[in-house]
Amino acid sequence: MDTKWTDHLVAQAALESGWGKSESGKFNLSGIKGKGTTRSTKEYINGKMINIKDSFKDYKNYEDWANQYINLLTNKRYGKAFSMSEQEFMPYIIKQGYATDPNYISKYNKVLNEVKKYEVGGKIQRFKDGKPVKKAMTNGNYGTNLTGWQFFKGRMMDSPFFGALCALGLCTTENAPEYRRNLLYNRHNPSGNEATAIVDYLNLEGAHKPRPKSLSGTPAEEAFYARYHYLPQDLIKSTNIRRPNGKDDNLKDAEFVTTTKGMDLRMQALADTLNLGKLARMSPELYKKLQEKHEGLVDQEDLKKSYAFSKDLLDHPNVPKQAHEDLSIKKEKGADGGNYTGLGALRYYGMQWDDKDKQIYGWDSYNFDWWQRLIGSMPAREKSLEIRTKIPFDPTKGSKLLRDNLQYFDNE
Repeated sequence: MDTKWTDHLVAQAALESGWGKSESGKFNLSGIKGKGTTRSTKEYINGKMINIKDSFKDYKNYEDWANQYINLLTNKRYGKAFSMSEQEFMPYIIKQGYATDPNYISKYNKVLNEVKKYEVGGKIQRFKDGKPVKKAMTNGNYGTNLTGWQFFKGRMMDSPFFGALCALGLCTTENAPEYRRNLLYNRHNPSGNEATAIVDYLNLEGAHKPRPKSLSGTPAEEAFYARYHYLPQDLIKSTNIRRPNGKDDNLKDAEFVTTTKGMDLRMQALADTLNLGKLARMSPELYKKLQEKHEGLVDQEDLKKSYAFSKDLLDHPNVPKQAHEDLSIKKEKGADGGNYTGLGALRYYGMQWDDKDKQIYGWDSYNFDWWQRLIGSMPAREKSLEIRTKIPFDPTKGSKLLRDNLQYFDNE
């Protein structure tokens, strides 16, 4: 479905549910009737309003409702509307029997105008005078202070129905105004999981201002998350690197970015069978002393898993392997003082050893699952954000991070 219809769907759901405050049935934000919750409602018959009891459909969750809502509006009865102009769209749906209120279109247009305040010339403004609007970094984070009105409008679009549309990919980062992207950035912890995502959603006041250090991720996590929202950052750069053997040929419209130097060094160390082997075979007592000297070095049992991965990677050149952040040999201090393992942003990522060119390829996609978009009203990206890197490596010399008694370990 063309995303130009998103504002119309948001407006109708907002009208039917009072901006998400009133569900006609369980998770039903658009007044769809059917077997489910029975409640009092108003209908107009022959121009006269009457109060009746009617049944409204119940849904499993907002994703289920959003799916059925789209299916309903694209069926034979209403589907023709999507081939019409935007001015004809909702009048046709009402004419086909969606609502009986003679003032429905007038009410709908008022709500639609509120939604369209996000837009300039039919598209939601992201650029000014043809150039991206830049924001200065604040307190080490890339968020910005929001005015009360910007905050209100941004939170208005965090209503459950908007989250459901985001879960379906019907709201996109490209179509979000900058203050909304800043709001999402400010209140969301890029290091979070299912539990912190809910806390993020409730972080209303925190969304006004740049996220405090206690909610910050690693520098790379912060930069990738800012890049996802098209917000300014100075760490993650564009790249021409692609996966070997044409594996990226189908990603014509993607945005490709590369990794940081520190991430590359840790990837390189994951291929270092020479030095990982020495560390894995070291006596537990000696390894313990090494840990005390080099803060952040993972436990030896965890390092043995990294060694097993490195052997598998080098023993099977030109074969993609899946790595994950727990294989990293170094823990990284987060802004809140806690330890983060991994590559600063990637959890699961691909690696491949090219034994002819002596290069390590690494790749990942930076995206969010539907449940994350639902809980946090997180827009999808029209252009996927693809992470690619290529790292020179000589197995006979080992990795820069590990060789020479880990002299580079503390300062990569």
